[in-house]
Amino acid sequence: MDPEQVAYHVVGSSEAAAIVVSGVFFVFMVLAVVNLKVTKFRYYVVVVIAASFRVVGFAARAAYLSHYRPALAGDYLAFTNAGFGANLAVLCLVLLTWCKHADMQVFRPLERQLYPWISGLLILPILAFGPVCGIIAAGLIYGAITPGALASGERLRRAASWGLLCVLIVFSTLITRVTARVLLYKAAAASDSKHGREQPQTMQRMRLVAVLFTCTVLLDLRACIAVAALYHPRFVADEHLYYPLIVLPELLVLFILTVPTLMAQVALVYPPDPQEGRSRRTKGDADRAEKGDELPS
Repeated sequence: MDPEQVAYHVVGSSEAAAIVVSGVFFVFMVLAVVNLKVTKFRYYVVVVIAASFRVVGFAARAAYLSHYRPALAGDYLAFTNAGFGANLAVLCLVLLTWCKHADMQVFRPLERQLYPWISGLLILPILAFGPVCGIIAAGLIYGAITPGALASGERLRRAASWGLLCVLIVFSTLITRVTARVLLYKAAAASDSKHGREQPQTMQRMRLVAVLFTCTVLLDLRACIAVAALYHPRFVADEHLYYPLIVLPELLVLFILTVPTLMAQVALVYPPDPQEGRSRRTKGDADRAEKGDELPS
């Protein structure tokens, strides 16, 4: 594949559309910052990073369409790939936090140990196939001075797309099992509530894990189309396919994640559980009383 064919991947859409999309991602970045200040949930920082990568990526796309400099096309590829990886990392981190705060009695003993472990472990391949492979591939493709470097960049780009899709398949399987288990348990709990047994508030909030399932389905669509675009460039070159099938799912995911306090609620860290706060205060008072009893008179 020669450089002109490679550049064809980013030439198809209008400059104005890229600028608008960059602006929308900027709005989501600001909303994530606001949510971070309100909830103090640290993983909103990753949402800010994911949105900012897209802001820079689509600004580079617009600049490329205006100036046609290969370096700008490389920036677009690197930042958008890294942003997609950051989006997926957010979902893994939120599920990991959810597992720490949820009532894991819903799951079998093996699942209680396995699900948090898988959620955390997926971060490693996401970093490898997202920012790392994306940046190296962009440098090799759009800064290629030899056919060998160009071929290596194309192989890395394919590895990054396929790798992120494989990670998504694993995470999709995990979140589907978790969501199904919680919703089935909720249905059984609803039957119990008819007999006067009320479920704890944490159990009622656990069903918000379905939000992660929705985001995962949207990213699945984006990842599948990105892999298809490796072999059929029209999915990226044709703006009538590119924006609805690749850009829109990512916009919807960031829209969901930046709904005020929603992501923190999904992770079960906001609003703080009053019962948990009381138990911590009670434990602290008991510890202080015990230390006081040990002080010499």
